[in-house]
Amino acid sequence: MHSAPFWRTVDKLGFVIGTFIIFSYAYMLGQYPHTYFYTFYTALIVSLLFIRFFHFFSAGWMFFLIDFCYYANTLVLICITNGKGQDDLFRVSFLFSSGVLGFSVKMFRNSLVFHRIDFLTSLGIHLCPHLCMYHFKWFTLNHEASLNESERNFVSPAEPDHYFHSMVIVPIIAYLCWSFNYALINFFLLKRKIAKNDFASLYKQFKHDKAM
Repeated sequence: MHSAPFWRTVDKLGFVIGTFIIFSYAYMLGQYPHTYFYTFYTALIVSLLFIRFFHFFSAGWMFFLIDFCYYANTLVLICITNGKGQDDLFRVSFLFSSGVLGFSVKMFRNSLVFHRIDFLTSLGIHLCPHLCMYHFKWFTLNHEASLNESERNFVSPAEPDHYFHSMVIVPIIAYLCWSFNYALINFFLLKRKIAKNDFASLYKQFKHDKAM
């Protein structure tokens, strides 16, 4: 698997898949912006996450899979598939995807490299949730508001009674839920295993980064 012919084949396959994904994403967003686009998005992200899980486990990088971006992607998927009427979930998903994930595209220097599946996966995991939730908030919810209640696929979130609580406190609690479990795994439950096998993680990468 480490030979040049194998990786050239993988790169060619990645180029075909990457091109197909870009055109399909644009087509579904333009043709079915408020219905099948979200089905396509769900299938796309689940597929990318499956590829990432397989790749990282085979490479011994499984502790990257508990990073914040995967947590945020899961929240977005729940929001658009089974989040009807869950106003706090919508706000948290929108803030996380527009904030941390959007910023991560720049911070991790994600690039649209068609012939590299790992590059495409990283870009998709960071950028697609941002594009999806932006479209969901500013276009789909406005469209849904013009429909009869029986025809709506989503429920528009109600105006919060207390903006500071809804836009600051709740997202911070959601973030702390992830960070608590991240710390529990890295520094307590699996600390010895990580040290013994010298497993890579984002924490260790940032720890040795002077800028961080």
